[in-house]
Amino acid sequence: MEDIDQNFGYVLYQNNLGKKRKIEEFELVKANDRAKVFINRQHELTQYDRELGQKVSFDLKEEENEMSILVENMGRVNYGKNMIHQQKGIADGVLVNGAFRNGWIHYGLPLDNIEQVDYDQPAIEGEPSFSQFEFTVEEAQDTFVDMTGWGKGVVFINGFNLGRFWEVGPQFKLYIPGPLLRQGINEIVVFETEGRVKDSVELTDRAPY
Repeated sequence: MEDIDQNFGYVLYQNNLGKKRKIEEFELVKANDRAKVFINRQHELTQYDRELGQKVSFDLKEEENEMSILVENMGRVNYGKNMIHQQKGIADGVLVNGAFRNGWIHYGLPLDNIEQVDYDQPAIEGEPSFSQFEFTVEEAQDTFVDMTGWGKGVVFINGFNLGRFWEVGPQFKLYIPGPLLRQGINEIVVFETEGRVKDSVELTDRAPY
């Protein structure tokens, strides 16, 4: 991630895996912190924390097969001996049947430019996606956005990054300070990585405790 001049967010890696065959050993070498692997835009596996680097196997079923790997930066350790090993993304490479793959295309997703998202593109079920919502405010006050029923991702209010949510917890509701809201039309954008999206988001006055 740092090699493409990016410190936060996600990186999407894409590679042509070629013909239909059995992948006996697939390994992400020194990847941080959470990786979702897709084959032909279908979710194949997710590795997180101590699972990263474990060898797995799967079948390539099409005549031509494209791999996409979405790697998330979940934060950096700021104490202890691991401080010097906080590079994010895939540091060393991807092994497929014992050989490193080359010819990758890299897409940086720092999430600091969400105003450039094209919402006219169709969403693909099960894939990461951006969702855009609008709501009207008559009087701006503190509130919470409830992400129950969504999977994992990041919420933005009027372009401001509110923070992360995850169905496994602990973040289910995110605090929206009143000054972030404005009278009239307001925008919520959700970047969701698990393919679990809803047609609406709920604002509530109930705190997450």
